[in-house]
Formats: sequence, structure tokens, C-alpha cells
Amino acid sequence: MKNEITEEFLKELLTWLKESKSFVSEQAPEVIQQYLLWGIVDNVGMIALAAVVITVSYFATFKWAPQDKCAGSWRFEKFITGLAGGVLSVFFGIGAIISAFTLAKILIAPKLYLLQAIGRLVK
Repeated sequence: MKNEITEEFLKELLTWLKESKSFVSEQAPEVIQQYLLWGIVDNVGMIALAAVVITVSYFATFKWAPQDKCAGSWRFEKFITGLAGGVLSVFFGIGAIISAFTLAKILIAPKLYLLQAIGRLVK
């Protein structure tokens, strides 16, 4: 009785593994392609967002901030705007640089990018 149940379970398990193997082998190329495409879109989006934030920070500091009647004088609001814009620009600039290197890795060495992604999943 116990042997029959074990044998039946092993047969079902073997069938399931064979079906899973065929499913994975059929779907793996498409999944890899979609993962690489998503990596490209994600990093290009980050670079674009960083460019927008840095541009808005610049205009908020130097173009749109209120100015005194004396040319070139700084008001407190302009100082705070410049400080916030500078901090945002630094963080988003670093993010853009990291995204640019990741984008280059995807385009130049996609296998390396995939291996590193798999390595992060295994940890």
C-alpha cells in the first residue's frame, strides 16, 4: 500500500516536472526579452525623470524665484529654493549616472545583466 502511494506520487511528480520543463523552455526566451526591455525602459525613465527634476530645479532657482529690485540680490526664498534644488539635483544626478551605467550594461552585456539579476534572486 505504501509503495503504491509512493510510486503513484513519484509518477505524478515526474510528469509535473516534465511539463514544467517544457513550459520553462518555451517561455524562457520571451521572459528574458521582456526583462531586458523592462530594464531599458526603467533606466531610460529614471534618466528622463532626473533630467526633468534637474531642469525644474535650475529654473526654480535662477529663473522663476522672486528677485528684489536690485539686480543680483538673493532673497531668503531664493536661497531655500536653490538649496532644495541643489540637493535634489545631486541625488537625481547620482541616480541618473547609475541608471546610465545600468543601461549601458543592458545594451553592451545583456548576459552579464541577466546573471547579476539571477544572482540577486538567489541570495
